[in-house]
Amino acid sequence: IKNEIWQVQFGSMKMNFPQSQIVPLENKIVDRSVFVVIERDSKTEENNEVPKFELRLLGMRAEEAIKALEHQLDLCMISSFKKFSVIHGKGNGILQQAVADCLNHCPSVKEFYFARPEDGGTGKTYVELF
Repeated sequence: IKNEIWQVQFGSMKMNFPQSQIVPLENKIVDRSVFVVIERDSKTEENNEVPKFELRLLGMRAEEAIKALEHQLDLCMISSFKKFSVIHGKGNGILQQAVADCLNHCPSVKEFYFARPEDGGTGKTYVELF
């Protein structure tokens, strides 16, 4: 099945890739670890995607916001980016709670906390990674 999604783990980081981007190496085993080569997506290379210092989730639905946050976390891990902020707003607290739940379950997150009142208070979360 060409559209099958595979989860690949690099140390403690897990990422999802379509099967079309995964190329198994023939009998390449080093120290009992099997290595998989990921072909770089030309679209990603052209976009030169880098993590954002400030991820804006305002106006997004919770599911869309979490996908954006997970993508940001993946980019941070790849780029050794250690700190960023998330603007989720206050509203009914739905995005705020979704962001907190996501960050609570992410092993790469060292800590996260709300901004000072003059910087956005509970409408903005600062994230620090290991």
